[in-house]
This record gives sequence, structure tokens and C-alpha cells, in this order.
Amino acid sequence: MKRCHFLQSDFVSQIEQIINNYDLAQGCLVLEVTEGLLIHDYDDVSTKMNALRRLGVGFSMDDFGTGYSSQIYLKRLPLSTLKIDRTFIRDIDTDPNDAAIVEATLAMTISLGIDVIAEF
Repeated sequence: MKRCHFLQSDFVSQIEQIINNYDLAQGCLVLEVTEGLLIHDYDDVSTKMNALRRLGVGFSMDDFGTGYSSQIYLKRLPLSTLKIDRTFIRDIDTDPNDAAIVEATLAMTISLGIDVIAEF
């Protein structure tokens, strides 16, 4: 199988072909994106994500909070899941700052209807 890369111009059509070839049900495929990907060309990435979302593809934001995190991503991108980076989870029981960050992130994502997973 040809390796797909999000920044390729034909990425959406490649994923659509994979969905059709394997007869994947809507919601079965979740792609993980990093915040770093968004700085390359936010408009292009956002357009592709929205096109793929219409095909039933879900998106998980990896390592949220460690890079170029912006709450605007939570508002504007079709995210289904947010992955909280392990640096915030590791000391959550001993570091009140980590606990506050995780608590605030959970409150935001719950309000936005975005699932959350934590990296260990």
C-alpha cells in the first residue's frame, strides 16, 4: 500500500480510496494529527480534515498542550478525540499545576463534545 502523508495534495482521495477498498464503516477510521502539522498550512489541513470528516473519518489531536497548542483548534477543527500528553499526566497526583491543566482541558473538551484520552 502506498504510504499517505497529510500534506500531499491527493491525501483526501488516497484516504477515500482506502475507505472504499476496505469497505470501512463511518467512524471506523480515526487519524491522529499533531499540533505541529497545523503550523505548516492551517487552511489546507483544515480543509482536508473537513473533507475527510464528511467521509466519516475521525480525528484525534495528539500531545495536546505541548507544542503550538491553541484552543482555537478545539473550536475550528473537526476533532473527535483529544490526547492529553503524558507530561501532564505523569505527576498529576503530586503537581497541582498539572492537575489544574488536566482539569481545565477536561472541562473544555466535555463542553465541546470531544472525547479525551490520556497518554501514559
